[in-house]
Amino acid sequence: MAIIKHIPVKNRYYSAAVEYLTCKFDEHTMKPLVDAKGRMIMRDNFLIEGINCEVDTFGAECIEVNRYYGKNNAIKDVKAHHYIISFAPEDNIVMQEAMDFGKQYVEKFLLGHQAILAVHPDGHNGTGNIHVHIVINSVRKYEGKKERWQDKPCEYRQGCKHKSTGKFMHAAKRWVMRECMLKGYNQVDLLARSDGNNYWVEKRGKEAEPDFKTDKDMIRERLDALIQHAESLDHMIYYLEHVEDWQIRETNKTISFRMPHMKKSIRGKSLGENYDKFALEKRIAEAIAFKEKELRAEQEAMRKETLEAAEEQVFVELPVGEFVADVLEETFTMEELAEEMVETILEGEYSVTEKSKSIQRDAMSKELNYMELLAELQSQFVCLQYEFQYNLDKISDLDYEHRYKNPDYATYQANMARILDKSSYINQWTAELSKCSLFQKNLKKMYKEQIETASAEVKRIEEENKRILSKAGCYSESELWVKQQSYNVTWSLCNTLAERNRSIMAECEGIIQKYAELVRGAYGILNNDGFGNNNQVEHIAEQKAKVVLQEMHGKDFSEYGFRDACIKVGTQLQSADKDRSYERGVRIR
Repeated sequence: MAIIKHIPVKNRYYSAAVEYLTCKFDEHTMKPLVDAKGRMIMRDNFLIEGINCEVDTFGAECIEVNRYYGKNNAIKDVKAHHYIISFAPEDNIVMQEAMDFGKQYVEKFLLGHQAILAVHPDGHNGTGNIHVHIVINSVRKYEGKKERWQDKPCEYRQGCKHKSTGKFMHAAKRWVMRECMLKGYNQVDLLARSDGNNYWVEKRGKEAEPDFKTDKDMIRERLDALIQHAESLDHMIYYLEHVEDWQIRETNKTISFRMPHMKKSIRGKSLGENYDKFALEKRIAEAIAFKEKELRAEQEAMRKETLEAAEEQVFVELPVGEFVADVLEETFTMEELAEEMVETILEGEYSVTEKSKSIQRDAMSKELNYMELLAELQSQFVCLQYEFQYNLDKISDLDYEHRYKNPDYATYQANMARILDKSSYINQWTAELSKCSLFQKNLKKMYKEQIETASAEVKRIEEENKRILSKAGCYSESELWVKQQSYNVTWSLCNTLAERNRSIMAECEGIIQKYAELVRGAYGILNNDGFGNNNQVEHIAEQKAKVVLQEMHGKDFSEYGFRDACIKVGTQLQSADKDRSYERGVRIR
């Protein structure tokens, strides 16, 4: 397997390229390694050759050619081009084979240029991949040969500059892939869009922290998780912007993401071929189609019963039947369960009033176990923060459905009334038309025009009702009515959750106040004995909160949401002590 990379060089010192190819360099700082006497250290093993020049006089010969043709005089001019062809260790090639491969590349794509080729047996990361460096002067010394990927004469004429265009790199990658397959090497598709990982960012991050993830990794993971639940790309963007506070810029063809801690946005195509705008839309559509396919079989039987009942209806009537009754019963059952859940939350595990009073009474004693009390408060705070974000996510989903997925049953009903009204006029005009005599041509013409106009209006209204049913995912008026009732219930649940979040905010303020009072009350005891480690307090609090939340939410428990709640709680509690006594020696050790 071989890959190819191109680097434009604006450095006017051509000899620096020779030094890099023959001497050892620090790959992090790009500075040469020197011995005790300050002399540069030569590489242990390498091959180097020159084409249309000598290696030792490469710099001087390139400058002479530049002056002869009057090129590369400005600072911003590209003085040289650096190509790197790297081979995988499993290919088991020797250095001379890599040198021959590089010569074939120069003869095919860089004909007429002054070039030096150097083969190194290993990379800086110690993976054992043999690679060949090709450094050429940007000005062509001799006449080249026209190839199919070249559009202009300056791309092969003598005295003109080399241009690494998109067509050129496309042809070069195709040639490298073809040669590797002919030689029996394993080859990847170089023309496919890469994930665009930053090698150095990932390497240095993993050295500092084994579980380090780049911003691109975190964006990809979050998008992969949301795709399974999003109803459209707009739905996912709405959630990321209003719930997770991302900044997203969308155009006709591109999309870019920026998390709250990032300074610059990252385009979707930089994340990989599965994360640009069209790929995300396709993946969301596939996920929705898969869900619909699973639900289609279950809905088929109920739809048949509903269609039979709808065919017998002439005007809008309240839907009756076992199907509608069952669905309404389930809807109201969901509403009752939601109310019970809210009552449980208000009266159950998250009520901190009695515990706060107990802490206040016991705070007068110096024998208190401050670590357990702090852990209990912090665990309650984590539970409340998790519940707040969980409710916020639910509110966002319900708000989006209410805004963009409203069944609009009232409009459908009004349209049906208009159809009946128009139909009655059509029947009346048809009867009058049949009574007209042979000589009443003008009257007949008037009736016919009115009938045609009313019929067209009826057809237009029927098409509008079909669009309403299609948008709501229904097949009959009764299904639309049931869905409207369900949406009314979800809107009521949305208001209930919003009210619960307001009470959670008040409870959180009380916990922060109690936490600060407890820390200040520990002054004097902490300086003598101490009561453990702050990390231990956080560990105990997180374990307690996790057990409570897992029992409460079951399969719906989110590890990602739990970690986010823990981080928010830690940040808010660090600034809880207003008089700074926490930082002046009362810190949990």
